[in-house]
Amino acid sequence: MSETGVVAAGGQQEEVLAVKPVERMKFEGWLIYTAIIVTLACAYESLAQKFAPGASMLSMLHSIGIMKSYPIAYEPGKGIWRLMGWTGSGMMLVMMAYTLRKRMGYSSSFGSMRVWLNFHMLMGIVGPILITFHTTFKFGGLIGTSYWAMLATVLFGVLGRYIYIQIPRGITGAELNMKEIELSAASMDRQLERQLGKKGADQLAIRDLFEGVSEVDAGDRNAFSTLFHMMITDLKNRFKTWRLKRVLVNEFCLDARTAGYTVSLIKRKAALIRRKNLLSTTHKILKYWHVIHIPLAIVMFSIMFIHIIVYFVFTAGY
Repeated sequence: MSETGVVAAGGQQEEVLAVKPVERMKFEGWLIYTAIIVTLACAYESLAQKFAPGASMLSMLHSIGIMKSYPIAYEPGKGIWRLMGWTGSGMMLVMMAYTLRKRMGYSSSFGSMRVWLNFHMLMGIVGPILITFHTTFKFGGLIGTSYWAMLATVLFGVLGRYIYIQIPRGITGAELNMKEIELSAASMDRQLERQLGKKGADQLAIRDLFEGVSEVDAGDRNAFSTLFHMMITDLKNRFKTWRLKRVLVNEFCLDARTAGYTVSLIKRKAALIRRKNLLSTTHKILKYWHVIHIPLAIVMFSIMFIHIIVYFVFTAGY
């Protein structure tokens, strides 16, 4: 077996293909819930400390003797808001460990690139949320410049994640070659045939529904037009696959579980073929993304360090 986990016979590869998208969806769902919970908790504390200090979570902790050294003060440099600034900045620094791991290569023993990228995303989402509330929504001067540079970096980071997953990869995060992509597509066909064969479904008729899920070809589009078209296609496909599942249940009499699995395979194969067709263009887009994202990150960290130095020189201790 290659490091990507592709097997010509389809044995273990089919396991990988069946599990990997689910794992990614689970992580992304968990990341979204984490971001929402952190945001809601910080938003509540912000409103409470500003308008009803006695109802704040910090006040409740004070009542049981916890964190009494942190005053209830809605200012960036005081109380828990200063702590949030340090914690968020620390997360932004720690997330750069992904860059170091990436330079070690995919064969390194320090964990898979997929896990490191997930860690990078977690730090890169939660860190900025904490920094946002640390500012107490005061964005003037150097702080404002640093904040907007950070926000731009985060948004480009999310875009980079989307571009990254457009390149077919194996279980370690290493990119698949064309032969491995074709083996993956063939594996999905075998899974589809076995799944539908068990139910005695009309495989040919159901295969025709595959055309209902778009496969973008390379065409003559430039890199930016292709990226926009990919995003629009993904959005359209979400609605198409929801409709496809209803058709499989109502017209082909498949049970909901089989229909869901069938739609998942069809959607994944359409995405795989789309990514294969656009592979060279996606690499170009990723290069353009690096040209923008890296300078933004440098500006963000430079201003952040200046902000910290200014804080210690003129504010700390007063």
